[in-house]
Amino acid sequence: MIPDRASAARTAVAVSTAAGPSPWMQIVSARTATVEPSVAVTTPARAIDTACAAASAGPSSAPSRRRERRDPSGPADTHPEVNVELGAPANPPGFDEQLLGLESGATKSFTLHYPADYGVTEMAGTDVSYTVTVKGIKRRHLPELDDEFAKDLGEFETLDALRARVRDDLAHEAGHAADRDVRAQLMKALAARVPFELPASLVERELDRRVEEFAHRLLDQKINPNEAGIDWRAFRESQRGAASEAVGATLMIDEVVRREQLDATDEEVEREVERYAERIGRTPPAVRAELEKERGLSRVRSGLRREKAIDFLLARATIVGDA
Repeated sequence: MIPDRASAARTAVAVSTAAGPSPWMQIVSARTATVEPSVAVTTPARAIDTACAAASAGPSSAPSRRRERRDPSGPADTHPEVNVELGAPANPPGFDEQLLGLESGATKSFTLHYPADYGVTEMAGTDVSYTVTVKGIKRRHLPELDDEFAKDLGEFETLDALRARVRDDLAHEAGHAADRDVRAQLMKALAARVPFELPASLVERELDRRVEEFAHRLLDQKINPNEAGIDWRAFRESQRGAASEAVGATLMIDEVVRREQLDATDEEVEREVERYAERIGRTPPAVRAELEKERGLSRVRSGLRREKAIDFLLARATIVGDA
């Protein structure tokens, strides 16, 4: 039986979350526990890939789980070898509670509601139906934290050295998170200052972009958007507030670019192309050729101008913390 809430956070069931940003945090997470058979989970699910793929928690050492996504009017879409860890912050809201108490081999169907402020904006405000079949459960057993554990990671002689690296990584990640939060607040403030009604065509274009981007995410996970059981009209409408805010902020940023005469140099554009090529594992010339073919270099330059405008505004902003 899947244990109660008190011990659920220590039990791995079967839905692995996306890897965290720090390589060392990933390694430590992967090696800090062994798992022994204790449950197993098949999760026929509709949108669990989206919810989990966008999360930032570290990987789980949990057993595999088979997932199946169903469209009421289409065929089942099954995804094997997916892991869930009870208590993981990336799990869909209310998902863990639905699994508690299930025996191995049990099947359960349920619907979860993603709140309007859910971190993955594409899922916010939506209802998702799941069918879960428990295949097996494994319990996590933590090793001793000592120098030998640190040495097993291959780069540290002592546990203190490992702790220092992890501490530095956490501080680095916290800094990035704080920067993202400040930028998000700036975008919100800029959108609120637009002195005119937003052009409907720009909002509609942003809505189209968001829908297309979400569909591409599903395709990247080998999910047919037409068979994902998603009400695309409702999803599109759920993005209207965020789309309007994005359009308003962008218009204000472009005005800052114009007034301050901000621009990106050819060298800056080239460095951005090189960084993008490195991220996707291609050569800079190949990426540049594709961008030139699609007139994408102008978008790169525009993006760099906007980044400069954001930096310009942040340098002159007064950051007020919580009282």
